[in-house]
Amino acid sequence: MVTALQRTLTPQGGAKDGEVIVALQNIMDVVNELQTDHATFKTAVDDIETLVNQIRNQSLYEVFGNPGFAIDTNFDVKNATAFYYANGGTLKTLAANTNFDTGTAKTITGSKFGAALLSVAAAGTGVLTWASGAGYDSEALAIAALPAAAATETPVGYVTVQAHASGYIAGTSALTGGTGGNVATATTYYNSLNPNATVIGAAVSSSAPATLTNSTALTLNKG
Repeated sequence: MVTALQRTLTPQGGAKDGEVIVALQNIMDVVNELQTDHATFKTAVDDIETLVNQIRNQSLYEVFGNPGFAIDTNFDVKNATAFYYANGGTLKTLAANTNFDTGTAKTITGSKFGAALLSVAAAGTGVLTWASGAGYDSEALAIAALPAAAATETPVGYVTVQAHASGYIAGTSALTGGTGGNVATATTYYNSLNPNATVIGAAVSSSAPATLTNSTALTLNKG
Protein backbone atom coordinates (compact mmCIF):
# COMPACT_ATOMS: atom_id res chain seq x y z
CA MET A 1 0.00 0.00 0.00
CA VAL A 2 1.41 3.42 -0.99
CA THR A 3 1.28 6.02 1.81
CA ALA A 4 1.77 9.72 1.15
CA LEU A 5 4.59 11.46 3.02
CA GLN A 6 3.50 14.15 5.46
CA ARG A 7 4.65 17.64 4.43
CA THR A 8 4.46 19.46 7.79
CA LEU A 9 8.02 20.47 8.77
CA THR A 10 8.92 23.41 11.01
CA PRO A 11 12.29 25.25 10.86
CA GLN A 12 14.09 25.24 14.21
CA GLY A 13 16.97 27.63 13.41
CA GLY A 14 18.06 30.35 11.02
CA ALA A 15 17.78 30.97 7.28
CA LYS A 16 19.88 27.94 6.27
CA ASP A 17 17.64 25.70 8.35
CA GLY A 18 14.65 27.13 6.57
CA GLU A 19 16.18 26.48 3.14
CA VAL A 20 16.81 22.85 4.07
CA ILE A 21 13.22 22.47 5.24
CA VAL A 22 11.90 23.94 1.99
CA ALA A 23 14.09 21.56 -0.01
CA LEU A 24 12.86 18.60 2.01
CA GLN A 25 9.27 19.69 1.55
CA ASN A 26 9.81 19.90 -2.21
CA ILE A 27 11.39 16.46 -2.24
CA MET A 28 8.39 15.03 -0.40
CA ASP A 29 6.05 16.72 -2.89
CA VAL A 30 7.87 15.07 -5.79
CA VAL A 31 7.89 11.66 -4.06
CA ASN A 32 4.16 11.94 -3.41
CA GLU A 33 3.53 12.82 -7.04
CA LEU A 34 5.53 9.79 -8.15
CA GLN A 35 3.50 7.63 -5.79
CA THR A 36 0.30 9.04 -7.28
CA ASP A 37 1.54 8.23 -10.79
CA HIS A 38 2.48 4.68 -9.77
CA ALA A 39 -0.90 3.30 -10.85
CA THR A 40 -0.56 4.96 -14.27
CA PHE A 41 2.92 3.50 -14.79
CA LYS A 42 1.69 0.06 -13.72
CA THR A 43 -1.20 0.28 -16.18
CA ALA A 44 1.23 1.15 -18.97
CA VAL A 45 3.48 -1.81 -18.10
CA ASP A 46 0.49 -4.16 -17.99
CA ASP A 47 -0.68 -2.86 -21.38
CA ILE A 48 2.77 -3.42 -22.90
CA GLU A 49 2.82 -6.97 -21.51
CA THR A 50 -0.59 -7.64 -23.09
CA LEU A 51 0.55 -6.26 -26.45
CA VAL A 52 3.77 -8.32 -26.44
CA ASN A 53 1.79 -11.48 -25.71
CA GLN A 54 -0.63 -10.64 -28.54
CA ILE A 55 2.26 -10.14 -30.97
CA ARG A 56 3.79 -13.43 -29.83
CA ASN A 57 0.47 -15.19 -30.33
CA GLN A 58 0.18 -13.67 -33.80
CA SER A 59 3.53 -15.22 -34.76
CA LEU A 60 2.33 -18.65 -33.58
CA TYR A 61 -1.17 -18.55 -35.09
CA GLU A 62 -1.24 -16.95 -38.53
CA VAL A 63 -2.84 -17.50 -41.95
CA PHE A 64 -0.90 -17.46 -45.23
CA GLY A 65 -2.81 -17.15 -48.48
CA ASN A 66 -6.40 -16.43 -49.51
CA PRO A 67 -8.94 -18.95 -48.17
CA GLY A 68 -11.57 -17.92 -50.73
CA PHE A 69 -14.47 -18.26 -48.30
CA ALA A 70 -17.86 -19.02 -49.84
CA ILE A 71 -21.20 -20.66 -49.12
CA ASP A 72 -21.12 -24.39 -48.41
CA THR A 73 -24.34 -26.27 -49.21
CA ASN A 74 -26.82 -23.50 -48.42
CA PHE A 75 -26.19 -22.99 -44.71
CA ASP A 76 -22.49 -23.24 -43.90
CA VAL A 77 -19.19 -21.66 -44.95
CA LYS A 78 -16.20 -23.26 -46.67
CA ASN A 79 -12.77 -22.26 -47.94
CA ALA A 80 -12.90 -22.67 -51.72
CA THR A 81 -9.10 -22.87 -51.92
CA ALA A 82 -6.45 -24.62 -49.85
CA PHE A 83 -4.14 -22.40 -47.80
CA TYR A 84 -1.27 -22.54 -45.34
CA TYR A 85 -1.59 -21.47 -41.74
CA ALA A 86 0.48 -21.60 -38.55
CA ASN A 87 -0.97 -23.26 -35.47
CA GLY A 88 1.14 -23.21 -32.32
CA GLY A 89 4.14 -22.27 -34.46
CA THR A 90 3.74 -25.27 -36.79
CA LEU A 91 3.04 -24.68 -40.49
CA LYS A 92 0.01 -26.62 -41.71
CA THR A 93 -2.29 -26.81 -44.73
CA LEU A 94 -6.07 -26.61 -44.70
CA ALA A 95 -7.56 -28.55 -47.62
CA ALA A 96 -10.00 -26.81 -49.92
CA ASN A 97 -13.72 -27.10 -49.13
CA THR A 98 -13.27 -27.60 -45.39
CA ASN A 99 -16.61 -26.97 -43.68
CA PHE A 100 -17.21 -24.18 -41.15
CA ASP A 101 -20.52 -25.15 -39.56
CA THR A 102 -22.88 -22.27 -38.67
CA GLY A 103 -24.69 -24.49 -36.18
CA THR A 104 -28.40 -24.26 -35.38
CA ALA A 105 -28.55 -22.02 -32.32
CA LYS A 106 -27.82 -18.59 -33.78
CA THR A 107 -30.73 -16.25 -34.56
CA ILE A 108 -30.60 -12.72 -35.96
CA THR A 109 -33.49 -10.27 -35.74
CA GLY A 110 -35.13 -9.31 -39.03
CA SER A 111 -32.94 -7.05 -41.24
CA LYS A 112 -30.24 -6.80 -38.53
CA PHE A 113 -26.60 -7.84 -38.95
CA GLY A 114 -24.62 -10.65 -37.39
CA ALA A 115 -20.98 -11.72 -37.74
CA ALA A 116 -18.97 -14.88 -37.12
CA LEU A 117 -15.25 -15.49 -36.68
CA LEU A 118 -13.74 -18.24 -38.85
CA SER A 119 -10.82 -20.12 -37.31
CA VAL A 120 -9.01 -23.44 -37.56
CA ALA A 121 -8.65 -25.67 -34.50
CA ALA A 122 -5.43 -27.44 -33.56
CA ALA A 123 -6.91 -30.65 -35.01
CA GLY A 124 -7.29 -28.97 -38.42
CA THR A 125 -11.07 -28.54 -38.36
CA GLY A 126 -12.97 -25.41 -39.30
CA VAL A 127 -14.59 -23.48 -36.46
CA LEU A 128 -17.27 -20.80 -36.81
CA THR A 129 -17.96 -18.67 -33.73
CA TRP A 130 -20.84 -16.20 -33.77
CA ALA A 131 -20.67 -12.76 -32.19
CA SER A 132 -23.03 -12.46 -29.25
CA GLY A 133 -26.25 -10.49 -29.51
CA ALA A 134 -29.45 -10.93 -31.48
CA GLY A 135 -28.44 -8.52 -34.21
CA TYR A 136 -26.77 -5.16 -34.86
CA ASP A 137 -27.93 -2.06 -36.75
CA SER A 138 -24.92 -2.08 -39.08
CA GLU A 139 -22.30 -4.46 -40.41
CA ALA A 140 -19.58 -2.43 -38.70
CA LEU A 141 -21.22 -2.89 -35.31
CA ALA A 142 -21.53 -6.63 -35.90
CA ILE A 143 -17.84 -6.85 -36.82
CA ALA A 144 -16.93 -4.88 -33.70
CA ALA A 145 -18.64 -7.59 -31.62
CA LEU A 146 -16.61 -10.47 -33.09
CA PRO A 147 -15.07 -12.69 -30.40
CA ALA A 148 -11.41 -13.61 -30.12
CA ALA A 149 -10.39 -17.07 -31.25
CA ALA A 150 -9.70 -19.72 -28.62
CA ALA A 151 -6.07 -19.95 -27.47
CA THR A 152 -5.33 -22.99 -29.67
CA GLU A 153 -7.20 -21.80 -32.78
CA THR A 154 -5.83 -19.87 -35.76
CA PRO A 155 -8.18 -17.03 -36.84
CA VAL A 156 -8.37 -16.98 -40.66
CA GLY A 157 -11.27 -14.67 -41.53
CA TYR A 158 -14.86 -13.81 -40.77
CA VAL A 159 -18.30 -13.58 -42.34
CA THR A 160 -21.17 -11.12 -41.88
CA VAL A 161 -24.86 -11.86 -42.40
CA GLN A 162 -27.77 -9.45 -42.83
CA ALA A 163 -30.94 -11.25 -41.87
CA HIS A 164 -34.02 -11.54 -44.06
CA ALA A 165 -36.82 -9.15 -43.03
CA SER A 166 -38.40 -12.11 -41.22
CA GLY A 167 -35.18 -12.99 -39.38
CA TYR A 168 -32.36 -15.51 -39.66
CA ILE A 169 -31.98 -18.93 -38.01
CA ALA A 170 -28.66 -20.73 -38.50
CA GLY A 171 -29.07 -24.11 -40.16
CA THR A 172 -32.60 -23.24 -41.28
CA SER A 173 -32.19 -19.93 -43.11
CA ALA A 174 -29.80 -20.21 -46.05
CA LEU A 175 -26.93 -17.82 -46.58
CA THR A 176 -27.24 -15.50 -49.56
CA GLY A 177 -27.17 -17.57 -52.75
CA GLY A 178 -28.47 -20.68 -51.05
CA THR A 179 -31.90 -22.24 -50.71
CA GLY A 180 -33.90 -22.82 -47.55
CA GLY A 181 -35.99 -20.86 -45.07
CA ASN A 182 -35.66 -17.09 -44.99
CA VAL A 183 -32.59 -16.60 -47.18
CA ALA A 184 -30.21 -13.97 -45.77
CA THR A 185 -30.46 -10.57 -47.47
CA ALA A 186 -26.65 -10.28 -47.62
CA THR A 187 -23.68 -12.49 -46.78
CA THR A 188 -20.15 -11.08 -47.03
CA TYR A 189 -16.97 -13.12 -46.66
CA TYR A 190 -13.69 -11.60 -45.47
CA ASN A 191 -10.56 -13.55 -46.33
CA SER A 192 -8.41 -11.88 -43.71
CA LEU A 193 -8.10 -11.43 -39.99
CA ASN A 194 -10.69 -9.39 -38.19
CA PRO A 195 -9.68 -5.72 -38.19
CA ASN A 196 -11.30 -5.13 -34.83
CA ALA A 197 -8.68 -6.53 -32.48
CA THR A 198 -9.40 -10.26 -32.38
CA VAL A 199 -5.67 -10.75 -32.88
CA ILE A 200 -3.82 -7.55 -31.92
CA GLY A 201 -5.62 -4.74 -30.18
CA ALA A 202 -4.74 -1.19 -29.22
CA ALA A 203 -3.32 -2.43 -25.94
CA VAL A 204 -1.14 0.50 -24.90
CA SER A 205 -2.90 3.05 -22.72
CA SER A 206 -2.99 6.66 -23.92
CA SER A 207 -3.00 7.98 -20.35
CA ALA A 208 0.31 9.75 -19.78
CA PRO A 209 1.70 10.28 -16.26
CA ALA A 210 1.06 13.66 -14.73
CA THR A 211 3.75 16.36 -14.90
CA LEU A 212 5.92 16.60 -11.82
CA THR A 213 5.01 20.18 -10.90
CA ASN A 214 7.41 20.39 -7.96
CA SER A 215 10.50 19.02 -9.65
CA THR A 216 11.60 22.46 -10.92
CA ALA A 217 11.75 23.71 -7.34
CA LEU A 218 14.65 21.41 -6.51
CA THR A 219 17.92 23.35 -6.95
CA LEU A 220 21.33 22.21 -5.79
CA ASN A 221 23.73 25.04 -4.89
CA LYS A 222 27.42 24.41 -4.27
CA GLY A 223 28.75 26.53 -1.47
